[in-house]
Amino acid sequence: ERSETVRFDVGGKIFRVSRSLIDKFPTTMLARMTSEMWSRGEEDGDGDPMFIERDGDRFRYCLD
Repeated sequence: ERSETVRFDVGGKIFRVSRSLIDKFPTTMLARMTSEMWSRGEEDGDGDPMFIERDGDRFRYCLD
């Protein structure tokens, strides 16, 4: 069973994002990254967040 959320570690800040939000924009890099992860069955909600080496303060605007 796939998790309903995915966690990102962006610049040391943890973001928990609903899969439904990511699925609304299937051509984005986040959608591609997470679809690969989910298709391999690696995300169970308890694993390590996906690391993105960017500014966490700015990343939140990508989700708004």
